[in-house]
Amino acid sequence: MLFDHIALPIASVACETGFSVETLIAWESRCGFPASFVNARGERIYMPEQVRSLSRIKRLMGRGYPLETLLAMDETAQRALDAANAPAGRTADTQRLDGWMQLVKARDPRSMHRQFHRELAKLGMLHFIQNTLVPLTRLVNEAWARDQLDVLDEQLLWENIEQYFRKAIADLEPPDAGRPRCLLTTLPGETHLLGLLMVEALLMLEDAHPVPLGAETPIARIAGAVEARRIDVVCLSFSIACPPERIVQGLGALRRALPGYVQIWAGGQGVQALRAPIDGVHVIPEFEDLLVWLAGWRAEAGT
Repeated sequence: MLFDHIALPIASVACETGFSVETLIAWESRCGFPASFVNARGERIYMPEQVRSLSRIKRLMGRGYPLETLLAMDETAQRALDAANAPAGRTADTQRLDGWMQLVKARDPRSMHRQFHRELAKLGMLHFIQNTLVPLTRLVNEAWARDQLDVLDEQLLWENIEQYFRKAIADLEPPDAGRPRCLLTTLPGETHLLGLLMVEALLMLEDAHPVPLGAETPIARIAGAVEARRIDVVCLSFSIACPPERIVQGLGALRRALPGYVQIWAGGQGVQALRAPIDGVHVIPEFEDLLVWLAGWRAEAGT
């Protein structure tokens, strides 16, 4: 619980708002927001009103508003926008996701296909990713981790969603001069591709240039592709099933194999289990944070 006039350390702010510690630090460095204080122990701390502001921004970003637009508003305008866009309740979202879970358990690909295209047409690509695919991924992964979902049901869902999603983004052409140029892949042992497909769609919508390389790519091949394709950023996805020690080892080995100017962005539910930063790697546990890092890269590159 938050109490007025009590400052919170950055780890608590991350838990309260859903933004990662790394994202909060990056925002302050690049945008001057949120401006932290430093206590006697040298720790970043934040006042409750800042936490409430961050929570509001998190909600609005989840509804499709870009960070730059929100930061250009004063608090009154943000509050008005938040109130105007507040959902009537969680019932509709809960029922929609429950409907998806019922389709999973019924193993009904035809109905999945129909539901996929209905929601995509209704919400648009970005909102569909943020409001359907991201929460559905979390829900299914949590059910799988708790043995509440059969592995065959999970595989059927992701195979069908990946198939539908590939077709949906097939007509989105990345601009030839789009920056950054982002290589999308997974390391050996990680077969899940849906997260990268969502990243690919978002990058194209934001006029970046994704370069998909498929799943389970050896590090030597990633390094070769980085040089051959003039890559700026390597984007990797890790599912909840990937052990943290394997993630740390793989990212460390990849960092050593790539030039220092090439950034590594690691996302997916698997990275949420990491307990310490990895030198030279940007961990992005929340899908929405990808927009922040994209804006940050462009600001540093002057594009």
